[in-house]
Amino acid sequence: MAAAEIELRRRHKVSIEVPPVVVIPVDMSFTQWREKLGEDGMKVDGGPFTLKNRPAMRFLYDLIPTNPPDAFNKTLVLQKCA
Repeated sequence: MAAAEIELRRRHKVSIEVPPVVVIPVDMSFTQWREKLGEDGMKVDGGPFTLKNRPAMRFLYDLIPTNPPDAFNKTLVLQKCA
């Protein structure tokens, strides 16, 4: 990262920390893991994360493979639209 970018981030208080590696527990589906994060306090748009009022997201999350062999050689592309 260039010195100018570091200075710009420092002035605007933008974090340059690398987030920790996140591993989904082997006994959970992607949907179960996301719901657990909401129960544990994860917030989205200022409120607790839940899929109860997001049926379209639940449908997509349920399609995400749960284990590496099922995901092997597959690509998942999601596009958010307004």
